[in-house]
Amino acid sequence: MNAWPTVVIWLVTLVLAPMLWAQGKGKPVQPLPQEKLFPFLKEFKGWKAEEPAEGQSIKTPAGTYTEASRYYTQGEKDLDVTIRDGALVPVAYEDFEDLKQDVGKGPNPVKAVKIAGHEALELFEPKDQAATLVVKVKNRFLVFFELTGATPNDDLKAVANQLDWKGLEALASPGK
Repeated sequence: MNAWPTVVIWLVTLVLAPMLWAQGKGKPVQPLPQEKLFPFLKEFKGWKAEEPAEGQSIKTPAGTYTEASRYYTQGEKDLDVTIRDGALVPVAYEDFEDLKQDVGKGPNPVKAVKIAGHEALELFEPKDQAATLVVKVKNRFLVFFELTGATPNDDLKAVANQLDWKGLEALASPGK
C-alpha cells in the first residue's frame, strides 16, 4: 500500500510534464538582448514618450528571458508598453495563459482578439480605470499594452496597430 503515493506522483508527473513542455513550445533558447527590442518602442501617434526605453533580463530556474519597456503619457493617461522575449521559457508566458483562462468570464471578461494576425487578449477594468492588451507573437514574444486612466472609449488596438509587427516577427524566426 505504500507504493500508491509513489504511483500517484509518477502519474501526475507524466500528465503535467507534456503540458508544461507544450506551453513552452520546446527547449528554451538564448533571449535577444534587450537593445534589439528598443527600436520597436517608438513614438506612438497621440502619445508622448517620457523617457528612453529600458530593459532587463529575468533569470528563472527554467531559463532567462528579456524585457524592454517604455512609458508614455497622453494627458491624464499613462501607457506602459513592454515587449518580452520569452525565449521559450514557460514561466515567461504565464501572464498570457492566465488571462486566456478568463476569456468570456466574470464581470469584466477578457476578450480574444487579433492584432496583425496574432493572438491577443484584451481586458478593461472600469473600477480600476485600467485596460490591458497582450499580444503573442510567433510563440516567442509577448507585447503588453497597459493603460491607466482608461475609459470605455479607449482602444489599445489603435496604438498596437502602430507597432512594427513584421519586424518583430522577423526577430522571432530562428537564426535572427
